[in-house]
Amino acid sequence: ITIGVIRLPKIANFTDIDPFEYESDVNLKMIGVNDDIGDVDAIIIPGTRNSTDDAFALHESGLGAKIVEKADEIPIVGICGGLQILGKVIHDEEKRESRHGTIEGLGLLDIESSFSRAGKIVTQSEAIIPDDLNGLAGEIFKNITGEKVTGYEIHEGTTDLGGTCGLLEVVKGQGNSDDGTIDGASSGNVFATYFHGIFHNYNFRREFLNYLRVKNGLEAKYGEDPYETASFMRTPSGDLIT
Repeated sequence: ITIGVIRLPKIANFTDIDPFEYESDVNLKMIGVNDDIGDVDAIIIPGTRNSTDDAFALHESGLGAKIVEKADEIPIVGICGGLQILGKVIHDEEKRESRHGTIEGLGLLDIESSFSRAGKIVTQSEAIIPDDLNGLAGEIFKNITGEKVTGYEIHEGTTDLGGTCGLLEVVKGQGNSDDGTIDGASSGNVFATYFHGIFHNYNFRREFLNYLRVKNGLEAKYGEDPYETASFMRTPSGDLIT
């Protein structure tokens, strides 16, 4: 299995992908804005220190359009800034994020994010996998509905789902907005979350990878979490990025 990770110019919190490095049948492919995506089984758009700058870079390089094309074929996953970038638009009228101000996202999720609120969200978070997920996420996570996932949030801005289905039911934390009830979004082959560390949850990572395994003619894997039990470390993500 090969998972493409978009190496955004201002990538942040790239430890989110660390658990994949302990999965013996998973390879991570770091994809820069000027690189070809190539043959990958899924794409992750990770966190970023600046969503509007990186959205601009994806559009300017043409990589954004390539990701949109891939969304018809494979899962596309966004984490934090990746969630915002996957939406229709990122509102930044006061140019808090960058000189670009308000900018279009990739439009793969029918959501809009905004930097109109004051202050940064920093919180430990907890949520439940809902039983009414839309799109591919509903298929991938159908066996773990009602189960808990944890993570942490460190982000500015909020996200308006409109009529789009959320990804998680927030028990503790912020999620998409100040009401703290829903996190992330899911539609078609695309889903995203504000929760950093989402793939550190073995149930979430296992079901995601098992979907990819079965799709590729491989057997699903269960048992102990290799991230927790591994006795050696593969090349750390920080080295891949630097």
